[in-house]
Amino acid sequence: MNLHNSDLFESRHLGLNNNDEKIMLNKLGFNSIEDFINQVVPKDIQIKNQLTVDFPKGCSEREATKK
Repeated sequence: MNLHNSDLFESRHLGLNNNDEKIMLNKLGFNSIEDFINQVVPKDIQIKNQLTVDFPKGCSEREATKK
């Protein structure tokens, strides 16, 4: 365990696992998260063709509150 970054949100978040996501999407009538996003997020605010490596690196809550 890296105690230096132990307060990173991503390490504490209890998000969906792949199976839960498939079940949720199926119940909503979608085959993929991309299909869901394309249907519910307005086209003019969707980010197209952007890789996640282009996004800035996150920081811990402690670092964010210092800024």
